[in-house]
Amino acid sequence: MYINRANRFALASIEVTPKDLKCEQRVISASGDRSARTVYDQTVLLKMGGRSMIETKISHSDSTDTLQAGFYQSALYLPGTFEFVALDDDAYQCQNEYCELLWSEDKVTFSPMLSYLECPNCGSPVVQLSKETPPKL
Repeated sequence: MYINRANRFALASIEVTPKDLKCEQRVISASGDRSARTVYDQTVLLKMGGRSMIETKISHSDSTDTLQAGFYQSALYLPGTFEFVALDDDAYQCQNEYCELLWSEDKVTFSPMLSYLECPNCGSPVVQLSKETPPKL
């Protein structure tokens, strides 16, 4: 796990294998003023660095939110919201060293005055991620 310089988000690499596409449904009991809710747990492989991995589960609020097979970078935007960005041709990362947030293609915006794709968080240029340009960790 990596926490960026501004301590606003943490990164972790995960892999979803074809056998991990199914989710297990479970109900979280009501507690206090919170009503009972259903969540869908999906098994993923969390990369711990090097060749080390652990199997863990992530929860989705809807069964249609499950991740497809592939490699993802998860960004935990503090204080606790996860965003999963697939490491494919549609992934971008901010180039500002104090931001470095990951974005999917539908979130970045084109700056017509400066002619580049910009980070929705800070307005700095973003770079498209690929095997040749992996995310900065």
